[in-house]
Amino acid sequence: IKGNETYATLYNVLGDNELLNFDVSIITSNQTAILMDKKTGEILEERAGLELDASLEKEPLYQLWHTIYSLKDLDECKNALIKRFGFDKDIAEKLSRIDFNKQAFGNKSNKSMRKILPFLMEGYDYSQSCSLAGYNHSNSLTKDEREQQIGLDRLELLPKNSLRQPIVEKILNQMINVVNAILEQYGKPSEIRVELARQLKQSKDERNETDLQNSKNKKLNEEIGKRLAELGLPVTKRYIQKYKFIFPSLSKNLKDAHVNNQCIYCGETFNLTEALSGDAYDVDHIVPKALLFDDSQTNKVLVHRKCNSTKTNQTAYDYIATKGDEQVRMYSERVDDWFKRGIISYSKMQRLKVSHKEYLERKKLGKETETDKKLWENFIDRQLRDTQYISRKSREILQKVCNNVTTTEGGVTAKLRNIWGWDDVLMNLQMPKYRELGQTIIKEWTSEHGKRKHQKEEIENWTKRDDHRHHAIDALVIACTKQGFIQRINTLNSSETKDLMIKEVGEAKIEFNEKTTLLEKYLKTQKPFSTQEVMKEADKVLISFKAGKKVATITKFKATGKNKEKGVIVPRGTLHEQSVYGKIKVI
Repeated sequence: IKGNETYATLYNVLGDNELLNFDVSIITSNQTAILMDKKTGEILEERAGLELDASLEKEPLYQLWHTIYSLKDLDECKNALIKRFGFDKDIAEKLSRIDFNKQAFGNKSNKSMRKILPFLMEGYDYSQSCSLAGYNHSNSLTKDEREQQIGLDRLELLPKNSLRQPIVEKILNQMINVVNAILEQYGKPSEIRVELARQLKQSKDERNETDLQNSKNKKLNEEIGKRLAELGLPVTKRYIQKYKFIFPSLSKNLKDAHVNNQCIYCGETFNLTEALSGDAYDVDHIVPKALLFDDSQTNKVLVHRKCNSTKTNQTAYDYIATKGDEQVRMYSERVDDWFKRGIISYSKMQRLKVSHKEYLERKKLGKETETDKKLWENFIDRQLRDTQYISRKSREILQKVCNNVTTTEGGVTAKLRNIWGWDDVLMNLQMPKYRELGQTIIKEWTSEHGKRKHQKEEIENWTKRDDHRHHAIDALVIACTKQGFIQRINTLNSSETKDLMIKEVGEAKIEFNEKTTLLEKYLKTQKPFSTQEVMKEADKVLISFKAGKKVATITKFKATGKNKEKGVIVPRGTLHEQSVYGKIKVI
């Protein structure tokens, strides 16, 4: 039994404090409480409904919790705690960093908890209390309930202001239009898989910040591409990555870049030209993908191949720890020095210092730290958790037409698209048009120490966002994503998972590049369609744009003055921008 985690978390910071007092009164509600057996449908108990009085919102503990929960900005929250409750700066700082949104805490509304708590206080378990309060305690229906549910043949559009969030309504109504068209054309699906676009869960300011960062990254990649071309090197993702590690810039500006020609693992320096053009240096995952599926720049460093080959599936810290205490001391000093000089970010510094072995020992003893949970547990939870409003609302709507609806977040989609060879589908479709305009380039590079030469024709400065059909490709990947893929990614270090994948890869009888990982081999064997099939279908896709605002409308106002015409077409909005000119009334 965990008990009251909210109270315990606040108590750890405040100790015995009168603000933690919580006095509630239970009143009779105008609703009948029914306890029902879910399996048989039999009514086990029927009694008067109960709920907590609304005065609980004035209780000190509730007020304190609500302030921390509702104010997301740390400085804003800290100032509110100081002003409203009289805390000193240190206490306010600690309280403002408490996250009541994470999975350890309940996600029920104040209204629902006021109905559930009285029955919990009487000794009913959580499932029974939810039933008496009129709720199904599970976030999803059981398999039998899903099969018995009769779905609608068509979805109704959401009425205006029904959600009181216009942008959310617009997004969901567009989804409803697409789903209705699919139902009309193909009938009811057996399964619907939904992916929430990462930007949809961000605020406007966060979306703007993301767009700004994407723009900076694109500009930086273009500058690096020019420098690589000047050096006679291929402008590929691999070489751009290498360049970024050798000339790191946290500001995304090459003018601020440092020169970093040192291997973080062994401390030896390397020749810049060799590091860029040779095969003796690898981009390595600090925490290997076998332990954590994190393919971001934060989890990568450029190191000597000899170091990478002996590191195997260990974290960077665990690998260095096998060499003795003196090597660990020197390595830690290097990491700290890189951070102080602005070569690496705080997040990358944390990755370089994390030990998976120590985490497993703490987990076994039940002594995981907040850092442990944030890295090892929450990262995986984000792939499987279903908490975002649009995601939950879309699932709720789609369950009206399909009994089997699952939701997933990004992460895996890009990986699968790349492994299945669908990344360049749209670029190849557009190639003849751009070739005719003279806007294609031939990229050349070598491998195996210059033994093998490669050539590839690409559209100059091409990104997948240049063609809106990339949404169709992503939709296909999402539809072909099995829950088993996500589970195998998250349990890669399990011997059972590895054995199953080795068996399936062997049965597929496909030849792979020796550098291909076991996970990549397994996912390649699961490729549902050939690249040619995908190209053929993508070529048929037509893009539809939602119509913008009307520029003119028929007037509904009664005509006055000389012009008595009705149904006159008038422009909507202002005719021109505001200016300082206007009619002056002379008195």
